Parts: sequence; structure tokens; C-alpha cells
Amino acid sequence: MSHILTVDDDAVSLALLTHMLKGGGHSVVKAHGLLEAREVLSVEGVDAFDFVFSDYSMRHGNGLELLRDMRRHGVADRPAFVLLTGFAMGGEICDPRLEQVAAFLTKPVSCAELLRLVGENDVDVPVAA
Repeated sequence: MSHILTVDDDAVSLALLTHMLKGGGHSVVKAHGLLEAREVLSVEGVDAFDFVFSDYSMRHGNGLELLRDMRRHGVADRPAFVLLTGFAMGGEICDPRLEQVAAFLTKPVSCAELLRLVGENDVDVPVAA
């Protein structure tokens, strides 16, 4: 069982993601957006989580800003950071921090895809095209 932080400013997307991961037997803490995620990480600590699943585009910033904050306060490759987006992940997002993302998932994400990714529990998950 993995301990996972889910981050999204859309309540429905956050609820679905959290429900699927909990249904797979994982411990999940949810954060409604970037500001709440920063608060959760400051209280629980970056190292408390095995995975962070974060939406890319949120009201108060983006998932890559959260990743930057996490890497400042934790291990370089832990927790595994998974970036979710409603956009196709072609070349739309150009940022050097993308190299630190364990996986990219395009919404909507299937339950099977999420649980496969977490089940592998490996930072070197292949990046989806």
C-alpha cells in the first residue's frame, strides 16, 4: 500500500482520482489546489508520501511549481511525481523540470492505469507520449 497525495483544484477530478486510488487499497491525502498541497507537505513532510499525483494547471499556479517546492525540501527523486493534465502532452508544456516527472497522464485517467502505475512503485516509470 502506498501513501499518496492527490492535488487538483477541480473538486470532481480530485474526488474521482482519490476514489480510484483508495479503491486500490492505498492511503490517500487530498489537497484542493497548490496552496493546500503546500500546506499538507509542510505539515506531513515531503518524505511522508510515496507518490504525488498533481494536476498541471491550477488557479494558484501549476503542478511543476509544486514539484520545485518538493525537491527543495526532499530527496531528488522521491516521492514519485505524476503530472496529470487535460491537455495532450505533446510539446505544449516546455519546462526543464519535466525531466523530474515520473509519469504524465492525460485526463480522463482510467482506474486500471492509475493502479498499474502505483503498483509498479518505481520512479523510472516510462513517460507516456
